[in-house]
Amino acid sequence: MIYDDSYTHHLCLEIERHFNIFFQQLESDSSSSARIHTENAGRHRRFLTPLRMNLTCLHCCCRCPERHLSCGHAICDICIRIFGGQISDREDRFHIRCIFGDQGNLTVDLKPRTAGLRIMSFDGGGSRGVVPLEYLRLLQDLLPGCPLHEQIDFAAGTSSGGLIALGVFHQQWNIYRCGKLFESLAVRCFGEQMFKRLGRVGIALRGLLFDALYDGTILESILQQTFGHKPFFGHVTDSISGTRVALTATSHGNSRYIFANYNRPRPSSQNGYTLVRPSDIDKEPLLWEVGRATSAAPIFFRPIEMASGVFWDGCLVFPNPIELALWESAHIWPDTALDIAISLGTGIEPRKGSGEQRQGGNSIRRLWHSFMDFLDGESRYQDIENSNGLGKYARSSFFRFNTQLHSAIRLDDIANLEQIRQGVHQCPRSRKDLVEESIITMDRFAAEQIAVPLSMLS
Repeated sequence: MIYDDSYTHHLCLEIERHFNIFFQQLESDSSSSARIHTENAGRHRRFLTPLRMNLTCLHCCCRCPERHLSCGHAICDICIRIFGGQISDREDRFHIRCIFGDQGNLTVDLKPRTAGLRIMSFDGGGSRGVVPLEYLRLLQDLLPGCPLHEQIDFAAGTSSGGLIALGVFHQQWNIYRCGKLFESLAVRCFGEQMFKRLGRVGIALRGLLFDALYDGTILESILQQTFGHKPFFGHVTDSISGTRVALTATSHGNSRYIFANYNRPRPSSQNGYTLVRPSDIDKEPLLWEVGRATSAAPIFFRPIEMASGVFWDGCLVFPNPIELALWESAHIWPDTALDIAISLGTGIEPRKGSGEQRQGGNSIRRLWHSFMDFLDGESRYQDIENSNGLGKYARSSFFRFNTQLHSAIRLDDIANLEQIRQGVHQCPRSRKDLVEESIITMDRFAAEQIAVPLSMLS
């Protein structure tokens, strides 16, 4: 069929006619604009229902979608407020049904306009991830009846910390379940393997033959069983959508990337990293894939190749993701002040004196220790503080939780998990800060429950 200028003119007239009809309905006070839009979408459901897009909200066609309904249609938070309904007992909780004729629905906690930001970040550290998990358990015990995933607006994690953020804040599993899953994963990944029986010779042989110390297929199998094959930027069954979660990764040339369960209006190129968001929804990273990407520590595991590219451990470029959490939350909520920022470490190794550092050790060993120091989130946090990287934020809003290790512990050490965990309880300063942080969190939680719209304050 050939379309000429007269057909174009006819289409424009039809669009104008429909707009006039909608405007007349709006003027008559018989319908709201939201209801008119919903009814119009219903008339075109045969065309709209099959559409799935990750870069444009189908409800308004002008903003980035931020969440997914159970039917797979993506929607932005503004449209949730417009087309959804507020749940009576929660000022911040909304429920929406698909306006395109599907049976999809979504329940979501939207940030009250008067509430400040609450962010949390997790360092990487392999099996030492039991440290932040133990801090989370202690914090949850101090906040009975207040699930942590409902208290945090933004969570960022790198390496094993990314797996923790994925389980606690995206999947919304309780802390105790996450702790058991994490320890099981560590034992199965770093447990007895044939090459270990050959000692250092076996380790070197394994590294030379397979370019990694451990079999990545074992890790992938565990992650698939644990997290499944659903897209990271997608609907989570039997949950209330809330916390924005970002996981770090790197690719060729030390390019910095993040995987996220959200979109945001501004690019992050000025901060030197890229949000992985393919235009083809069939190439959207899956949950197990992003877990594999952020935890693929060089030397220990080979990188993962997925539809979006080749990725490995984000610790190489984000050893401490607190900076990422601050940058991303500022992009998402540019006009919202920071209330509280919590950074969780994976243990501080004892530092050797200068005399000890000069003694012994061949170049390979020194290179190994330098590489492990480079991945240390505690060192990066100190660098941020020393360079006044937190300068524009109130220092009273920041809490850094970490514990002193009695000896150097490798990322694949599973023999000392209980010792590492107990070290958290032997740090009185951490417990004092936890109590203070829990009080602040409860204050913020109470403030959100009585938050009023800004329009009422003007």
